[in-house]
Amino acid sequence: MAPTAASGRRQWWPTRPCAALGRPEEVAALAVMLASDEAAYMTGAELTIDGGILAGSAAAPGR
Repeated sequence: MAPTAASGRRQWWPTRPCAALGRPEEVAALAVMLASDEAAYMTGAELTIDGGILAGSAAAPGR
């Protein structure tokens, strides 16, 4: 039987450092900030919006 989205989410959800699922408004807020004058001095930055997934994987190698 093929895994469902819900069963896949149950497998990786406990490993997430952030307990909440991100909302579209949170991603949109970063996009708005990047398009504004507040980001005028930013160059070559990589900004990750993933609820800490990448940070958590670096903290626990081998998962």
